[in-house]
Amino acid sequence: MDPVRLFRYYLNYIILILLMFIIDPSISIRIKLISNAVYIASNILQTFSNLNCEECTCVALSNSAVGWNCMTINDTCQLINNYSTTDHGLMILVNAKFFSLELSSQSSAITTTTTQTTTTPSCTVIPDSNLFKKNGATAWTLYSFTYTAMTTSPTLVFGFYNGPADTNYLDDVSVVHTSAPLDQLLQNPSFENSTSTPTGWITWCQSGCGTGNHGQISVSSCYSGNCYIDHCQQPNYDFLAQSFPATIGSNYTISFRLYQVGGGAGRFYANIYNSTMLSYL
Repeated sequence: MDPVRLFRYYLNYIILILLMFIIDPSISIRIKLISNAVYIASNILQTFSNLNCEECTCVALSNSAVGWNCMTINDTCQLINNYSTTDHGLMILVNAKFFSLELSSQSSAITTTTTQTTTTPSCTVIPDSNLFKKNGATAWTLYSFTYTAMTTSPTLVFGFYNGPADTNYLDDVSVVHTSAPLDQLLQNPSFENSTSTPTGWITWCQSGCGTGNHGQISVSSCYSGNCYIDHCQQPNYDFLAQSFPATIGSNYTISFRLYQVGGGAGRFYANIYNSTMLSYL
């Protein structure tokens, strides 16, 4: 560790110790941790670079943040000022951690507990297909399904798998409440706000696509405007996902357009998970 970062680390550690003495001794701080996820908030207090998760926690506490995201893949620390009804909520992100602050009237202490942890999704195991699966060539087709929410933040996941001659095209993805069909719940659902990578979506398993190309934005052969094209080749799958806000017990319409080129080796999977946390076993 370089001298500047070492000094900063110890300075943050001292600040953390001081906070333990300053805070009312009848109050304890409980820090909850969710791995492989980030919280997409409307009110971001500040973003820091080159901080590990321990340093990020110190900075968050010293700035009275209610939550913070730590992206371990690039040492980015993001502080959340407060929560809002306009927040997008938890979203899957491998190599990231979301911490949230909780106060309780107990003995003075600072503790960290893990409430939910996930494993890195497998890139070689056939994914579930509880919503839809398709293989073989097909023209642009609209598929639509009704989903009854079992959680407040379900996750829509698409999986792709191709042979040398196969390509999957995805366009016009939509999630709406059945009683409010004009209120889109997804960010960038038709990929129009993207140039190369799908803004607002999470992707993973894109580094093992063999000689094929992982999922990316295209303007060619799309149903309209931009679309998501995937040519990830055997034996790996790659994935595209986004969580959306929901009310438990309410019905939602999930729809998308799919175009498949090639033979029968190309596979497409659509899944709905009743959690923002995914684990392919």
